[in-house]
Amino acid sequence: MLKLSPLPVAEWPELDQQLWTKARRKAHKLDDPGWAGELRPASIVIAETGYGVWLRWLASSAPLSLEDRPGARFSKALVAEFAEAFLDGRAGNTVSQALRGLHRAVRAMEERHDLRWVDRLARHYAAMPKVKKKQTRVVPVSELYRFGLDLMERNATDRPLTPFAAYKFRDGLMIGLLAAHPDRLRNFHDLRLGATLIRDKSGYRVTHQSSEMKDHQDRAYSVMDSLTTWLDHYVDVVRPALLKSTRPEDDTGHLWISQHGTPMKPGSISTRVSKLTKAEFGRTIPPHMFRDCAATSIALEDPEHVWITMPVLGHAGPSMAERAYNQACQLSASKRFSRGLAGLRHRLKRRLD
Repeated sequence: MLKLSPLPVAEWPELDQQLWTKARRKAHKLDDPGWAGELRPASIVIAETGYGVWLRWLASSAPLSLEDRPGARFSKALVAEFAEAFLDGRAGNTVSQALRGLHRAVRAMEERHDLRWVDRLARHYAAMPKVKKKQTRVVPVSELYRFGLDLMERNATDRPLTPFAAYKFRDGLMIGLLAAHPDRLRNFHDLRLGATLIRDKSGYRVTHQSSEMKDHQDRAYSVMDSLTTWLDHYVDVVRPALLKSTRPEDDTGHLWISQHGTPMKPGSISTRVSKLTKAEFGRTIPPHMFRDCAATSIALEDPEHVWITMPVLGHAGPSMAERAYNQACQLSASKRFSRGLAGLRHRLKRRLD
């Protein structure tokens, strides 16, 4: 695999840094915003990462001066060469994401509309077959939920509460809550007491504003009743133990607290969940895979109501449900084939005996 870590913005050529700073300018009074001024933080990260990888590749592979304007280094042939080089050992979706980020950055810095061909190239790589089949990683969502409960039960009785038990209880609650309500990692990370997560007489309620959602649609749901007691214990006992500061004004309300007493970062949440599921199930199941597990479990166990994946996952359309149903059919067919093959071997063995 060709190793290409993104070049940090601080290490971009001086002209590129100036153009990017200008592109990110917010609207202010009489001044119009820059071409990237309205991008969401996640889109900014994608743009800076894609462009940083592009610059790293140019510096090592292309005989071009990094002192030129971004547009002067940007040709169809060169971008296609970059995409093929970056594909080595990577999934097509990874290349597609890098191209989309590169497109956003160059379009904003050069203020050009005529770069749609980059998006077409990105779609080409996104359509490539997956390197790893998700079917081999799917675990019934009920087993994930059971695993989360087991972690909490084993670590809820320590008196006094030890740091190790607090971390393990938190991890169990994360896994249980993801299994019951498989939000996207960004929204899961952003859960805050009194804001996106509210406790009332009936239990806990989660509310995400459209501006926080990938599909720009409001999302709200009540947390499963069986998790209320566990959430209460976490909020009242475990979370205060994880917080290092005792000053109320230092508490931002973020639900997930790290071992340092600060809000956990999305990457830390993903790492903890992935590590624990790998140890329990023999396969890594990061937070975003919980959505596949939920959709596939519904399609396998209740195919007549597969469309409930739409509200469960917060999708605006049925395409995800269709993919989940197709994936479930593949899993079911594979299991039937395995059972049939085992039966055939048994019959042959009886004849030989």
